[in-house]
Amino acid sequence: SMFGPSSSSSMDNNESSWQDLGDLPYRRVRLYSDVHWGQTKKRQHTKNSSQKSGAATAQSNQEQHDSSSSSTEEQFGLSWYPKSYVETVRAQQNLGDDRTALSRLLSTTTTTLVAGCPNGGPIAAVTVPLWGGGGAESGFGMRSTVRIMNNAGVLLSSIPFPPRDLALYVPSSDSRIPLHVAPGDILAIGFTSRCVLAIVLRDSLALCYDLLGNPVLPPFYALSHAKGHASPNRGAGNHGGMDLMEARIFEGGLAVLGADMNAAVVELLDEFDDPSYADGADVSSRRIVPSIPPRTTDHPPLASMDDPSTSKAAPSPFSLAPPPHYAIVTPLPTGMFARSKRFAYRCIAVLPRQYAPSRRPELFLSTSDGSVVVSEMNPSTSPDDGFTDVDCRSRIGGSANGLPPSPVVSMAFAPNGRFLACFTASSVLTVVSANFESKVLEFDARSGSTSSPR
Repeated sequence: SMFGPSSSSSMDNNESSWQDLGDLPYRRVRLYSDVHWGQTKKRQHTKNSSQKSGAATAQSNQEQHDSSSSSTEEQFGLSWYPKSYVETVRAQQNLGDDRTALSRLLSTTTTTLVAGCPNGGPIAAVTVPLWGGGGAESGFGMRSTVRIMNNAGVLLSSIPFPPRDLALYVPSSDSRIPLHVAPGDILAIGFTSRCVLAIVLRDSLALCYDLLGNPVLPPFYALSHAKGHASPNRGAGNHGGMDLMEARIFEGGLAVLGADMNAAVVELLDEFDDPSYADGADVSSRRIVPSIPPRTTDHPPLASMDDPSTSKAAPSPFSLAPPPHYAIVTPLPTGMFARSKRFAYRCIAVLPRQYAPSRRPELFLSTSDGSVVVSEMNPSTSPDDGFTDVDCRSRIGGSANGLPPSPVVSMAFAPNGRFLACFTASSVLTVVSANFESKVLEFDARSGSTSSPR
């Protein structure tokens, strides 16, 4: 076990715990000892200064929300379920007080998304039904809670989902369009290296929060509406987003792959980034900034979203006064490239900009014919729209050993950006260098699970 009191005997056992993964030896390493998961932090109230008083008030509001959510939800480890849903399942299955069986049954109809900050730090978790949406068809209900905890399980903040008064501000008509979402609409969650929590919905709507649960950017669509592929029942009409196949959060932002095979990369930046970097973005990109539209109603002000003419406007020169947080959304014409080559995409991965030769993120897309396509972030000025087919069909997934080419269904970069792990539909794991020039490891997992890693 990685947790528990350390002792000399356990250290001795570690010396003999080496195992082999292909040609590489590895062993379990004790990270912490005597850690009490989820222990409630004792809170001390201060009375001295107005600043401390304000902090205490914010803390009190957070505690009230935590208490309210705890009274309507029931906890099973990192998973939290509406109490009404738990009681319904318990009564229908006649489980009584058997929490182990109840937890096992609940996990067959729901999943808990968990994400951690890069290099350690806080984690976030939210429980959602396995199928999209929520409400009557799932029995789960229309609300859930995103919880942010430190790595010992102490609650730092909680975010009600869906957020209250979630709406899209349309500058052209100076109107608010309410957005109707449910817990099952959450597709992915994750942290950037700046500890910004990104939540991506199935229609490409992105929500960004800090560790205290405060929104740092207005909601925006990573992939805007396209005729024939807009997400239904969102209430946004032609201002809606695109149905997604996949969403990935990486240390510099997020990337999405749409149902029409088009993709987009969103770079989440802040005031510590060089403002000139944003000026070098592709001409097709747009900026998302926390600007405030004119207040013409009694509603609280909202930031304008997904309108290039207003998103790039700022009251002061951007390079002189960048906002605390902003985003660069770059759409990529990957759908056009896929149609010209007569293939589809299966999954995506992002190489962060500090490891990319172009010093901008690079999007890797696996293809249905067993290869990988690399897309640069300046399609308007790059040859071939910035696409490169690395043509790895004969090198990945055991093809060199006589197996037929198999599409990659899951990819992930090493933390140092030097290696890419590719898991194929034939259950073969191949680790290659990021430039695909050398193969580091190939592991045949067909004797075990045939499903791709989650």
